[in-house]
Amino acid sequence: MSRFIGVLLGVFLPPVGVFMVAGLGLAFWINLVLTFFFYVPGQIHAFWVLAHTRNDGRRADDGMQTFIALLTAFFLPPLGVLFKEGFTMSFVINCILTLLFWLPGSIHALWVITED
Repeated sequence: MSRFIGVLLGVFLPPVGVFMVAGLGLAFWINLVLTFFFYVPGQIHAFWVLAHTRNDGRRADDGMQTFIALLTAFFLPPLGVLFKEGFTMSFVINCILTLLFWLPGSIHALWVITED
């Protein structure tokens, strides 16, 4: 499964996104409790787990950079793309998408950040 799908699941159903990457381990149960009591901390924890874990289950080398980019992309999509990719065509496209509608810009930013 791609990281992009995991991140989208992490936005809307955080425990499902964490389960897809980490299985029924400790990270899943922590996320389930966080999401049940406090939804936004559950999302942040899901971003943390998804950013620090690669598709094959190994630890990601750029986990902290990806985590910060995911958090900023969720609220300010062009800033997240700029942080991860720099001033590229992806940044320009994301600015246009975000100016038209916030949701397409946010989805595009999450896609740009999670593509390997």
